[in-house]
Amino acid sequence: MQSTIQTLAALRSPFADFLEGGEEIIALHQRYAADLDAHVQQMEPLLEDLLCDALIALHRISPDRTVSREDLLNHNFDPSKRPVRAVDPDDDW
Repeated sequence: MQSTIQTLAALRSPFADFLEGGEEIIALHQRYAADLDAHVQQMEPLLEDLLCDALIALHRISPDRTVSREDLLNHNFDPSKRPVRAVDPDDDW
């Protein structure tokens, strides 16, 4: 389960950060960025599903057990907000 959490947290395209480089890097971005972004977008929900299924299996949580939006908000979790990835302080763009 820890591996899934780490993978989900680190999931991103190599082109997600600001890149500096010459024409070679621009060409690589043009060649690979769209496909990599698409795969990241496909992987994210799969990893989230895997994590939920692992929690259910490992902690023997009944699949019909539910939590209301109000319960989540009362425990300081807002499901409408996605986690924000940390900003690299060395990025100066």
